[in-house]
Amino acid sequence: KLMSWESNLQRYFTAFEASKRDFSEVEPLFDSLYHEDFTFVSKDGKTLNRDDVKELHAGCYSMGIKLQSFTFKRIASDSIDVLFRSESLEGGDRDIIVHAVYSIEDNKVTKCQVVNECFSSVAKARRSSCRFHEYTLMNKYHWYAASA
Repeated sequence: KLMSWESNLQRYFTAFEASKRDFSEVEPLFDSLYHEDFTFVSKDGKTLNRDDVKELHAGCYSMGIKLQSFTFKRIASDSIDVLFRSESLEGGDRDIIVHAVYSIEDNKVTKCQVVNECFSSVAKARRSSCRFHEYTLMNKYHWYAASA
């Protein structure tokens, strides 16, 4: 069973379907998905707040960016590891693959940490979740319930 933030995140990703449209169509979904104190941290450490990300997403949506999720894996009860591709209608250098770790609180996304593809970067982002070790141990013995 998917938690509401999981289904909202998947619905939000599928809303970016490579057609130029007005962001107001998905703005309510953005608002229900992203926490008021949401922060985005890029690979180079630059931090954006929720309003900055909303503006960035609005620009991407109006340009017809398509998001295609490759992996969507819960790595702790409060975080997920996501790998997706962002494809532009124009193609070229706007097509990128993004690997990020999302943190969840109060059934909303509170942080997105984009990670490099090297093991240490991914491991560090995963460990930033306070429940990572608890989840790993419980998952090893199949004690973790999806509704936790």
